[in-house]
Amino acid sequence: MSIYYTPDPDDYEGEPRLPPLLTPSEVDAEALAKHGDVHAFAVSAAEQSEVGTVFYSATGGLAQFSVALAPDVTSLKAAQMFHALMIGVGDAIGAIAPPEVEVNYLFPGYILLNKGRAGQVQIATDPAAELSDEPQWMVASAAIRMDTDIEATLASGVHDETSLIEESGGHISTTRIIEASSRHFLAWINRWEQDGFRPLFDAWRNRALTDAVIELEAGAIADWVGLDEDGQALLKIDGQVIGVPAHRFVDMTGPMRPL
Repeated sequence: MSIYYTPDPDDYEGEPRLPPLLTPSEVDAEALAKHGDVHAFAVSAAEQSEVGTVFYSATGGLAQFSVALAPDVTSLKAAQMFHALMIGVGDAIGAIAPPEVEVNYLFPGYILLNKGRAGQVQIATDPAAELSDEPQWMVASAAIRMDTDIEATLASGVHDETSLIEESGGHISTTRIIEASSRHFLAWINRWEQDGFRPLFDAWRNRALTDAVIELEAGAIADWVGLDEDGQALLKIDGQVIGVPAHRFVDMTGPMRPL
């Protein structure tokens, strides 16, 4: 039996078969593809969405999906879903991609394949909720670059970005990546509910790259210190260490762009 065996072929492009507790959005993938940014759409619909609703689309070489959540903990604790999703996506790729594909994480939300940026995770919470309040809603989203336009990539001068197809994962369909990521994400949520943040902290740190230059807005440079016990990124800026909760990371990245 091949070590890459799956019950169905990896190039299956049908509707994702989501695990229990997750249901596909009534907004079809074609409509979401026209919108372009699935995360932004999911955030705009978050207040009206049922918990566990999954929005997904594949366009421009990107597989995008977002999950609507309703945390019953503070915004600070709920932001740990950022790490749960990043680990879930990383585990999913690790499980279905060839073994030579190394998966790493890079602040502020990038998923790296063989040291090239190929994915991004971000979360958003009810902006009316303070860090000590329970947010009415949360959206956890991931984008994975499935393919690249090599000529456009070279012309842009970007050399640190890649895709699944460039890293020997061309047999993996967007459907498979969404299915697998959803299953692993739920598994990590269950682990978090049972054991707290520590297992997520360890799993994230084991794949994290900490020697990269962190460039913030206006060209400011920060040194990576680590994660605190709540999952905040600890950054040293001008000699001062600050904590940045995960739902603020998106302010430092912007949306994932196709290549």
